[in-house]
Amino acid sequence: MKKLLKFLFITILILGVIQFIFNQNCHSKSLSEQVGEVLRNRIEAAGTPPNLKVGDEFIHASIMLPIFYERRIYEPAWSNNKGLLSVADELVKAIQQADREGLRSIDYHLSKIEALINDVRNNQNKHIKLNPRVLVDLDLLLTDAFLIYGSHLLAGRINPLTIDAEWFANRREADLAQVLQNALEQNQLNVYLHDTPSLELFKKIVRDFSSGCIRIEKPIDLAEYVLRGGPKWTRKDILAALAKGVEQTIRLPEPIPVHLLYWTAWATENGTIHFRNDIYDRDKPLLEALREEPPGL
Repeated sequence: MKKLLKFLFITILILGVIQFIFNQNCHSKSLSEQVGEVLRNRIEAAGTPPNLKVGDEFIHASIMLPIFYERRIYEPAWSNNKGLLSVADELVKAIQQADREGLRSIDYHLSKIEALINDVRNNQNKHIKLNPRVLVDLDLLLTDAFLIYGSHLLAGRINPLTIDAEWFANRREADLAQVLQNALEQNQLNVYLHDTPSLELFKKIVRDFSSGCIRIEKPIDLAEYVLRGGPKWTRKDILAALAKGVEQTIRLPEPIPVHLLYWTAWATENGTIHFRNDIYDRDKPLLEALREEPPGL
């Protein structure tokens, strides 16, 4: 009997020590490390391709989402040790405006994301310790929303072949995992025709704040075209100059006129009418001018 009690005492003691060490390790890890660990376990346990859900919301980007997190070594994308990052709010704002692109915000977890963000922010304001699992749920939903929304912006929500097998459409493709990584960083790979003194605006997903900035789809092709009159600047020379990372001022062989159009409404050839926000507030004075009586002749 004494041996049994001794054995039980030693077993309980060992289990207590193990639990103590485990708790110490958990407390010694930062919030981001805890979120990253749960994130890795969640994705790896979901199979290949992963079958992931957050509540009743399915994660749809089953191929691209694991690639994105593997490249980041499972570092959370939308939070850090202090909590939720402001870039999450920027994505929510972009999704709320999905109807302007002919898409539906409900297709991108908007209600669930807004509810979780509200809970996290309330806890932060009350100085309540944040739950890593909740941050993981939010990270997965935000990443999935970005990847799916980006895919729909690039190639459309519906595959034309499902409507008509003979329908030809030039559907654009992109490595959206890399696009998201670039967007979360400082946009070092984005090229603009016009800079801004407010460089922090480049970090925002909604670009309306940085007026005058024009994104270029093919910057190397553009540089090659505008420098085509000079024998020095071949495509090889342009790439070599970019690799040096040194800013240069280059005079064009001949001036090139650039015309910028500001449209908040337009119609395409098929009769579809498009509307966009009047971010520069030019529509109102134009409308007032159109309503005025014509001057006397």
